[in-house]
Amino acid sequence: MDEGRGWFRAHWRTAAILVLIFGLSLFLRLFFVYGLAFPPPAVNCDSIYTPKVSGGSDSYYWDRALCYSFRSGRDLGADPMLDYPLGNQNPRPPLFPWFSLLVGQLIAPLFATPWQGVSFVFLLSSGLFGALTVFPTYALAKEAFGRKAGVIGALLLALSVGHLQRSQSTDADHDAFTLFFVVSTFYFFLRSLRTLNRRRWVENWFRKDSILAGLRGFFKENRTSVLYAFFAGLSVTVIALAWQGWAYVSVILLVWFAVELFLGRFRNEDTMGTWILFTIALTTPLILAFQWYLVRVQIRVWYDVPAYLFLAAFVLGLAFTVTRDYPWTLVIPSTLIAGAVGLAVGVVVSPALTGAFFTGAGYFVQTKVVTTIAEDQAPGMSQMILAFGLFTFGLSLVAIAYLLWQVPRRHDPAYNIVVIWAFVAIFMAITAARFIFNASPAFAVVGGFAVAEVLRRADFVTMRRTYRSLAAGSWRNALRKSLKVRHVLAILGIVFLVLLPNVWWAVDASIPFELKTQYDRQVASLLPAVLRAPGYNPSSSSPYYFGAFGYSLPKDTEYYPAAWRWFATQDADRPAELRPAFLSWWDYGFEAVDRGVHPTVADNFQNGYAIAGQFITAQNETSAISLLVIRLLEGDFRLHRPHFGPGVTAALVGAGLQVDVFESVFLHPADYISIVQSDPVRYGVWAADMQASNAVYVFLTTLIAQHLDANAVASLYHAVRDATGWDIGYFAVDSRLFPIGVQNTGIFYAPVKLSDHRVIQLPDGRVLPVDF
Repeated sequence: MDEGRGWFRAHWRTAAILVLIFGLSLFLRLFFVYGLAFPPPAVNCDSIYTPKVSGGSDSYYWDRALCYSFRSGRDLGADPMLDYPLGNQNPRPPLFPWFSLLVGQLIAPLFATPWQGVSFVFLLSSGLFGALTVFPTYALAKEAFGRKAGVIGALLLALSVGHLQRSQSTDADHDAFTLFFVVSTFYFFLRSLRTLNRRRWVENWFRKDSILAGLRGFFKENRTSVLYAFFAGLSVTVIALAWQGWAYVSVILLVWFAVELFLGRFRNEDTMGTWILFTIALTTPLILAFQWYLVRVQIRVWYDVPAYLFLAAFVLGLAFTVTRDYPWTLVIPSTLIAGAVGLAVGVVVSPALTGAFFTGAGYFVQTKVVTTIAEDQAPGMSQMILAFGLFTFGLSLVAIAYLLWQVPRRHDPAYNIVVIWAFVAIFMAITAARFIFNASPAFAVVGGFAVAEVLRRADFVTMRRTYRSLAAGSWRNALRKSLKVRHVLAILGIVFLVLLPNVWWAVDASIPFELKTQYDRQVASLLPAVLRAPGYNPSSSSPYYFGAFGYSLPKDTEYYPAAWRWFATQDADRPAELRPAFLSWWDYGFEAVDRGVHPTVADNFQNGYAIAGQFITAQNETSAISLLVIRLLEGDFRLHRPHFGPGVTAALVGAGLQVDVFESVFLHPADYISIVQSDPVRYGVWAADMQASNAVYVFLTTLIAQHLDANAVASLYHAVRDATGWDIGYFAVDSRLFPIGVQNTGIFYAPVKLSDHRVIQLPDGRVLPVDF
């Protein structure tokens, strides 16, 4: 009891400051949007309404998964509404929607309907976990750089625009939820390394009794360290069961482990302890998450790449540990040669898996699909700088360079993991805008270290000591003697270069665009006339002081929300999965499924993008209807492979088409790439890196057009539709898909590029179609 009181007396100020920072963080993520989105409407989840979510298309599929679980009590697995008519697995792990469902059901008595309670938690969760992340951020920075750096880092995260933009309480996405556990992972693992007792545990790796005695001694003397490593593994497990991209965490741990192994080997240190802790931290999620990835058929890439990377790291750690007493000049070259041989074998045996290694499951090297997604492109420098604060960004880069320089000089694996995490996270944010949010705690931690170093070098401790020693006399004299120019410059710099701009941009990022003009006028009215901007116009509909950052909520009067409400009333006499499907670019797929309550051909999991691109760029009605026919044939062939069903076979024969040709194309799609590209007169000129799916569509569309006129193609579509029971009945194009001109192509280039039409990449980043 006395010990607890002693701890509280020593730490209550820090605890109070952290609670205040958490309150500020939650305020910024909830207050401004509360009146627009909270409380959610008192409706059922299958009601026709427009959810107030600001997280874009992803939020709508989370809403669908949550609604399915709410109504059925089961997780959404196979989803016939996706990739029509093929259907597909819901690849999203279950923890994020089930958190909202279970907590929402718990507080449901406080709301008008159970779904209103679930929706409340669903909307609030991003802001809540975004605010909660200040605690592991503080703990991590404190453990690495001291209490002052921890407090400053937590405050910088609370004010981080890069973090605020994906952690608003209406974001309704899993990003803030998973990032909380990402930071927790690195904190627990750092604590594991800090509490590790380091010595030679195994005297002779070639004697069984020596190995067993060493292992028993290690686990007996490192129970706290092992427990922290297990907690880190549990945090990674939560990430793996909430986000497919959990390889992000695994790769950072692998980079640290490789660096640690080589540093330890150069120093002839025993790496057994770090090897065992690393193994515990990554085998825990691999074991606990395996069942879900197996059942959901998500082993390939999403699970096997982290698993094989771990196995490679495990073998590397074993080799370096066992050969501890051999000279590194022998061990390291031998290991590198063996690794190169292993990669060469992997390229031959499984080129797809080896490719996934080098692309980080598609996260770290761009594929053709990724090049058309805005958030996967490198952010502009202004976006990067303002996301973390103008001065804070530069200060953090200087700090990370200094910390990296210190890595070889510090014999501290715990220090190394923080520095390597920060470096990798910041590097990834520079290469792809989607990782800016993930890097925000890293910037906060490094920024906290940098600001704390400024305060330390300004030496406020000596100033305070001098002032107290002289304060008994004249306070003015004490202040004059203790206060130096460096103290004034440090305070002014932190206030005007760090606090004020970061606070202003944080408030801007917290205000939805629907309210910016209102708050803009309030700011103008509070300013004295002498400070008011000369260009300010109170009657303008555009904000003047705000608007650099922000987010929007969908309005019922906007064309797509209104269209989805109308769409949901169509074909209402049939179950949702049996309704005619919707076809447009994949950006709109989730909303069509969730709000439009109709199946979609192309969706945001990048299913069906090839057929969607071909249909959008089709040059005539015959080609467009032919593509609909081919899509239904594709689905029927998937069901009856290696042949079509009897009904479809009869429809093709009735149209005078050769069934075996169609079957051959679907059986061997890659063979038709060369056929299409070798005859540009018949098939047209296409991109050199043509995909097999597009080769199928181009070949079969040309084949159908050669044998059938427009009326016959329409009759074939009706026959195939009747034989399969499938129907693609709706198509939509909005202003974003319509290329207004060379300067504004909207997103038209994306379906053009991914349907393998030719494009040119301009130096300014624009992608222009050649053939349109």
